[in-house]
Amino acid sequence: MQNRIITRFVASAFFAACACFLSVSSVSRATAQNLLSSAAPAKGKEFLSLSEGFKVAKQEKKPLIVDFYTEWCGWCKVMDQKTYGESRVKTILAKSFVVAKYNPEKDGDVEFEGKKLKATEFAKRMKVSGYPTTALFSEEGKYLESLSGYIEPNKFLDILNYMTNKKYDGIGGKTLDEHLILENIDRDPNNPRYRLDLAEYYADSVNYKKSLEIFQYIADMKPTNPTELFALHNGWGATQFFHQKDYKAAIINFRKALVNPGEPQTKAVTMLRLAMAEAQDKQDKSALESLQKFAKYCKEHKLSTQGLRTTLEKSNELASLRSNKDFQQVMNQLQ
Repeated sequence: MQNRIITRFVASAFFAACACFLSVSSVSRATAQNLLSSAAPAKGKEFLSLSEGFKVAKQEKKPLIVDFYTEWCGWCKVMDQKTYGESRVKTILAKSFVVAKYNPEKDGDVEFEGKKLKATEFAKRMKVSGYPTTALFSEEGKYLESLSGYIEPNKFLDILNYMTNKKYDGIGGKTLDEHLILENIDRDPNNPRYRLDLAEYYADSVNYKKSLEIFQYIADMKPTNPTELFALHNGWGATQFFHQKDYKAAIINFRKALVNPGEPQTKAVTMLRLAMAEAQDKQDKSALESLQKFAKYCKEHKLSTQGLRTTLEKSNELASLRSNKDFQQVMNQLQ
């Protein structure tokens, strides 16, 4: 969640051109290996088949959790032991849920919403992109959403709380993402990181007014952590630039972001955003200087700019600079 706040606001064309700005997995291979070495199937736990799960959930009027797994999936075994085997999780599941397992590689076709689906079709409908994947269904059998990857016990308990209290239902219902972020804020209200997650969530949900209010709230908290300051001003500036079209305010925030340390890929994106905002605000000289800094930074940090030149030369945000020879000199430095 933390890295999304600083990448989601990039214009789609530029984002495609910058696909080489790689992300890093939040779980190291060493950590995975340590967990896998101690993993074993959960003992004393009964999982229903998928068809039984839908039937029993409907009969007992309980929400359904479907664990998508494969036999070769190591993290599925970790989740069996560490999460489904955790005592608090086992107690809540036994009392309030129906749990089913489904292996798309072995378990065959599925009857869902009156249609017969092949295993691959059903997995696709449930947004399964890897294993394990946890799919959530309401007590009426309505599909809610899927979560990819291993889920540690405390987060899983938050998910169960969301389901048992039907926080997805009715007017004012919350998505699971919003619920989990708010739970983190309740536990640690003075942590700016969680409020940054919430600001990002509302921006992604096209609730820009609420997002901007939260960015302002975070600024009033006066965070001192450089990473949080970078994320605050970068995300705030991006919302002002792409959605408010408040270029002067965006310029201020981008400049504040760039005085703080950040990942090279992300800082490069911020430099480019700053140049675009300055060009839109008719600060052509500053925009050219920012573009020059961007090109130099990419070269110094060995960041690929393949395909970026064509995108920038066609960018509406930089249209006022195209006839300037300095602009063409910068473009010549890009691929």
